[in-house]
Amino acid sequence: MSLAMLKSSEKIPLDPVVALIGPEAYLREKFRESLVARALGAALKDMNFAQFFAGDDDIRRVVEACQDYPCFAERRVVVLRDAGDLKAKEAETLSAYLDSPQPTTLLLIDDEKLDGRLEWVKKLKKKARVIELETPARDEAEAWVRDCLQREGKKAAPEVVERLVDWVGLSLGALQLAVTQCCLYIGDEPALRLKDVEELLVKVTDENVFEVIDALFQKNYVQLHRSLELLLASGEEPLKILSLIHRHISILLTLKFSGLRRAGSLFRMPPMAWKKYEQQAHRYGKRLGLALWAPLTRADLRLKGSALPRPLLLKRCVDEIIGLLA
Repeated sequence: MSLAMLKSSEKIPLDPVVALIGPEAYLREKFRESLVARALGAALKDMNFAQFFAGDDDIRRVVEACQDYPCFAERRVVVLRDAGDLKAKEAETLSAYLDSPQPTTLLLIDDEKLDGRLEWVKKLKKKARVIELETPARDEAEAWVRDCLQREGKKAAPEVVERLVDWVGLSLGALQLAVTQCCLYIGDEPALRLKDVEELLVKVTDENVFEVIDALFQKNYVQLHRSLELLLASGEEPLKILSLIHRHISILLTLKFSGLRRAGSLFRMPPMAWKKYEQQAHRYGKRLGLALWAPLTRADLRLKGSALPRPLLLKRCVDEIIGLLA
């Protein structure tokens, strides 16, 4: 259902306030892009677009941006990310704006979850258009993998698609990244085989990745680079190592923000396998944040397009993650 909603996003009315709520970051991102593009049209984005992060930016600046008039355009767009981080007094300021929003502004409120017990959230649901984006169902995730493969000019047997979803989980963003990496791995081959998926995503043992993650969060440069050197020396592809680090951090983030039941529905593993993940999520919980996605995404793009040696790019990625954990 979530994917069907994305395909019909151009039909959603551009109300003064629209809230995008749901655990699937990729869907929220694509909805934001679609709504922003429709609202601004051919207008100058730099003059009619502003983005803020609750908890970091002053909510008064957000409201002031909303109350500004568009410049040589019909609308301006203001995006408020991580809205669930609003403090009580900040929420009062936003709540007052919801009573009389600027009709020439599209305010996009975005977060994976909002506390429905809060008064400002109750008002938001009454005054704004709230779009709830759930994690895709299993069949939607498999259809998404097939679509991603088709866009890459590749094909795969049903059991290959199923195995990829089993390993990566139901996150559309993670699945798209995995498909792109697999297609890059097989080069000019027309079809992705089960053997390719296993070689790229499965061959490195979980124990190796646990060691890398421990070294990352402990900021143990020596152990981290030693572990990476051993993996690379054994013939493991940098793309494969990056994929497994990406998956591992995704599991830890899901455990922190959504709990074991949610993680278990997204990532299929035997029950006994979860213990070490839970221990790491608890041990490093205070430093687990969504900002960890950024260096992984940048590394993926660099591995695809840079002329620099891939092992060097992988090491730069983990160094960047360590910098975020300061």
